[in-house]
Amino acid sequence: MNPRTAILSVIAAAAALGAGEARAETLQSPIPSVRDMGVAGAGDIAGDGIDAAWSNPAALASLYEREAFISGAWAASETVLTDQGSVITRPGGASTPLGGAPVAEAVAGRPFASAGVGWRISRRLLAGLTLASPYASYAAPPAGAWPRYQTTTFDLSGADLQASLAWKARRDLTLAIGADVTFARLHYAAALPNPTAGQADGSVDFEGSGWNLGWIVGLKWSPSPRFTVGASYRAALTRDVAGDLAVSGLTGALAPLNGA
Repeated sequence: MNPRTAILSVIAAAAALGAGEARAETLQSPIPSVRDMGVAGAGDIAGDGIDAAWSNPAALASLYEREAFISGAWAASETVLTDQGSVITRPGGASTPLGGAPVAEAVAGRPFASAGVGWRISRRLLAGLTLASPYASYAAPPAGAWPRYQTTTFDLSGADLQASLAWKARRDLTLAIGADVTFARLHYAAALPNPTAGQADGSVDFEGSGWNLGWIVGLKWSPSPRFTVGASYRAALTRDVAGDLAVSGLTGALAPLNGA
């Protein structure tokens, strides 16, 4: 493995760890729609209408005429990272404290928007299009704080366009399928330690984006007006991003890694 590939591997691992520490939930936002946010995500799989179709395309079963929605929300988070004695070991040297502020407070905010339209094709067949921004994560600890080698900026955002079809197999049972195309954008930056203690840190900066395809299936069973069962499965999606990597500020034996 060449040194530059090694740096890329370390960046990927550090980005994943940094995102996990800086945000309590997963990379999926819990608010694909405002109504879903209002009920804290409860019942979205068994929900009705076009604004529930991203979570379960069988939600289209409730449509009797054309339906559309647009919504927006703002999510804010505050994370406090406290150093519990982290050290760094340089080649041929003893382990030393990481240095930097021992308590790092990161406050982040991000807008989320969604929209959709659904319509009835026939008595049993329904269709819908939804545009959402369900996957996002943001972390930006203060520059120079102790987590700087994990991340100084981790900004993942994107959009998901989903086309869905629902079939009313029976009056009480709806089966559905959907296909989606997703766009992801990632900006990651972190400090890089130099081989000699006391030297200023180097830095790495990556910006990239990518498109990916996915699918979802779902069903709704409503044996009575007061009882509904919903289920959906979204295929696992590997998000590929490609972009530009820039390394700077490394010295000594690491200097050849500098550049874009």
